[in-house]
Amino acid sequence: MAATESSGLITKATVILEKPLDWQEWLFLRRNKATLNGIWEYCNPDTSLDELKKLVEPIRPMPASVAEGVMLRSKLTQEQRLDYQDMLDTWELEYKTFLQRQKALNKLTSEIAQTTAQSNLYLLEGKSTAYEWLKALKEHLSPNTARRSRELIQRYR
Repeated sequence: MAATESSGLITKATVILEKPLDWQEWLFLRRNKATLNGIWEYCNPDTSLDELKKLVEPIRPMPASVAEGVMLRSKLTQEQRLDYQDMLDTWELEYKTFLQRQKALNKLTSEIAQTTAQSNLYLLEGKSTAYEWLKALKEHLSPNTARRSRELIQRYR
């Protein structure tokens, strides 16, 4: 089922996941958004849980990372401080990326709930991640090839 939202000159169309016939278009929109945000590898329902990439928060380096046993930055040599600063700069970039991806995953999870028909929301109960939700919806609403062929034939008769 398609839904449209209009504001001024922009019309936004989305697909509500109600039945198997909606699956391909609905998933295309979710996958496209996730890919643009660099998070599809963290929620792709075609990936097994063992192979799914995990979003892991980077660990902030400590002075001991460049000089064993040193707990304070002021105790580092000038060269060690430069190395430590390089490590901090790298960590900061990785942390910003982590936060952006975490935010994008949260938005995707919210979008999944908002674009899933009320009659299918029970499939999401007890699950909390975008991956778990997409996997559950896929298991119940993704048409297999034979069923998809029958539905398309019926649709275009």
